[in-house]
Amino acid sequence: MEKIIVLAVSLIITVGGYFSRPAAVNKSPDTTEESITQAQQEQSEAVEVMKKTLTEGIPSSAANRTSITDVLGSPRAKYSPDTGDMEIWFYRDFYLVFDRELVSLKDYEVTIPK
Repeated sequence: MEKIIVLAVSLIITVGGYFSRPAAVNKSPDTTEESITQAQQEQSEAVEVMKKTLTEGIPSSAANRTSITDVLGSPRAKYSPDTGDMEIWFYRDFYLVFDRELVSLKDYEVTIPK
């Protein structure tokens, strides 16, 4: 009789644990107008933070060029001299200079005399 009670309690606990699991969470991306606007705002803030960091002369790793492209977009043109130790990415209002391990931002208005 004891074995039957232990078996019944074990069965109830097992079945109860199965049905008390949390429901599956919907992990589809949120595409509401509000979330899209928020994502665009966060991206523009990230661009400004990166530009500010680079203009203040704070060294940035040139190894992470993918994140730079993600934040600033693709450059209009790229130039790499024959020496191969640097690369320049041209954007509309500025350009980036990748020199060995560091990247720095240059503004056309500051660097090109009128």
